[in-house]
Amino acid sequence: MKIFLIAFFTTFRAIKVVLRGIISKHKGNYFYEEMRRWANELLRSTKTEVITKGQENININEQYIYISNHTNLLDIPILIKALAYDNINFMYRESLQKVPMLGFALKHSPFIPIVRENIKKTNLERANNILRSGSVIIFPEGTRSKTGEIGKFKRGAFMLANLSNKKIVPIAISGVESITPPNKKLKINKGKVIVVICPPINELPEGRNELLQTIGQIREMIVKIKEENFIQ
Repeated sequence: MKIFLIAFFTTFRAIKVVLRGIISKHKGNYFYEEMRRWANELLRSTKTEVITKGQENININEQYIYISNHTNLLDIPILIKALAYDNINFMYRESLQKVPMLGFALKHSPFIPIVRENIKKTNLERANNILRSGSVIIFPEGTRSKTGEIGKFKRGAFMLANLSNKKIVPIAISGVESITPPNKKLKINKGKVIVVICPPINELPEGRNELLQTIGQIREMIVKIKEENFIQ
């Protein structure tokens, strides 16, 4: 039943975003308002409690590149709930634009489509432009983990940090795999999720080998925080 509620709330909010965008003469922050309502409705309907730690580590008036581990689609409303302010934009697969209503809403959103064939030029340049007025959330694993284990991080988010001179903020999401078990796609349990916002990383090395080493260290830090905050 819960999986149908997720589909309903997602479709309803997508339709509302599209209609408001067409009717409204000025965009304002309506997209972010609807996004937060969607996240709150979805989390409430699935009885998912989000506990956020480390909010004092960020300045809501500063633009960041947030990176987070990624297990399933619930991570998106969880992060929207944890980072409850405007001008935070996700990267998403361009193929999602083909989904009825949702795709149209995404196409007209400030979010950043990932064009895999042209990943460096298209994604990094557009994300860099958006970072002048807002923040970006990137899942550095590149895709959802099928086991709950955190995969290898790709370089894109960290290259963007060097390109834009913005700080990386690591985020660890812990407990979501207990709510939506990786091997049971249609099952959703009620439960608690802990989101830990780490202090910003001010500087990253530019050399390839040094950067890869730093990326590995950041991944290990997120793995450790996730394990320390896991709720069974």
